[in-house]
Amino acid sequence: MQGIFISYRRQDSQSAAGRLADDIKEDVPGVVVFRDVETIEPGVDFSDAINRALQSCGVLLAVIGPRWLSVMDDAGRRRLDNPDDYTRIEIATALKRSDVRVIPILVEGATMPESKDLPDNLQALARRNALELTDGRWRYDISRLADTVSQALGVPAKPPATRNRQWIGFGAAALVLVATAMGYMSWRAQAPGTPVVIAPVTPPVAAPQSNEARVGIPTSPAPPAPTPGVLTANAAPVDPCPIRLSVNRELPTPFTCRCDAASISEGTTVWGSDVYTDDSSLCRAAVHVGVIPAGGGTVTVVRDTGRPLYVGSLRHGIQTSDYGTYSDSIHFVGAAQPVAGPQPCPTRLSINRSLPTPFTCRCDAVSISEGTAVWGSDVYTDDSSLCRAAVHVGVIPPAGGTVTVMRDAGRPLYVGSRRNGIQTSDYGAYSNSMHFQSR
Repeated sequence: MQGIFISYRRQDSQSAAGRLADDIKEDVPGVVVFRDVETIEPGVDFSDAINRALQSCGVLLAVIGPRWLSVMDDAGRRRLDNPDDYTRIEIATALKRSDVRVIPILVEGATMPESKDLPDNLQALARRNALELTDGRWRYDISRLADTVSQALGVPAKPPATRNRQWIGFGAAALVLVATAMGYMSWRAQAPGTPVVIAPVTPPVAAPQSNEARVGIPTSPAPPAPTPGVLTANAAPVDPCPIRLSVNRELPTPFTCRCDAASISEGTTVWGSDVYTDDSSLCRAAVHVGVIPAGGGTVTVVRDTGRPLYVGSLRHGIQTSDYGTYSDSIHFVGAAQPVAGPQPCPTRLSINRSLPTPFTCRCDAVSISEGTAVWGSDVYTDDSSLCRAAVHVGVIPPAGGTVTVMRDAGRPLYVGSRRNGIQTSDYGAYSNSMHFQSR
């Protein structure tokens, strides 16, 4: 069976490409999805390696974000102009093959590039009909794409009536789930000009004792609360966890299920830390937050409100990703509470251009040393590495610290410089900028 090849730029659309890969696997079951050929072994010809991968693919999805066309290398040259650029080779190779359907996928508000802005061997891409994926109608857009891909590959897609649903079997005895209001991460109401700070998740408050207990009347002792990852001696068997809680948003929570090692190691992408998008891999998120080990265990997951921002991190061997506004979230019973105060910064402020500023967050040494490119000086493009830009401008040292970032108008020119050990790059006109409040 032919597969699907997803081409994208890490600096441009990594989160969207990860979400796309996970969802298309679910809606077109049984089809292999290829993503990332950056693991090509040294000495192997790029074109030959990509040709071999494309020999087993019938569709290439070219994910195009707002910077896809203009991403620069360290020398300030446009990556797309380099004949050895991975993205250019992937798409150019697919365009030369009559048996591969090339579909441009526009994400994060990107528009289709014009032919004159593309290298010669990519100009045919501008004539391909594009499909736009938007946060507000993501499931609908993915469903349309799944139908198109299935038709191109000649395979059946998951029936529309079953998408985003899953039947979960229960034993002969009915499992009663109580939809209890749990603590959740809340956004503080902001007065104009007041820095936005992400408040940590509030732990559940114990219910008061009954009147009988207060006056000393004997009562039956309450059963001990279950410990995540542990089954008591007489506990009923726990069903396996679904891949994502979003498979049925009508399923009541708290919901208890069992993760095994395979569901963790083979799980899909996770977005966020402590609170996660509900279409994240449920079991990998549970390991990330620390309620079960990598070998698996029993978890209790609770629905949570949507968030304007999800910040990824590396914990317990699981790397999660940043994401902007999303409608539905989850958190886990028994997870340690986040550190009080400002929460970690996103990689880029552009992850959600509707996020109000001033916005206060915390940079650590890892986010600074492993950050992506920065464009400008004093005022930066908003898709620059937020934490590296903060070091460059001098509001925090390389070891990290708390920053407050402000949105700024777009500029016709951003000039790079070397300051505080950070080299930034020049850039031309860009629509969104940011600067930092000084201490």
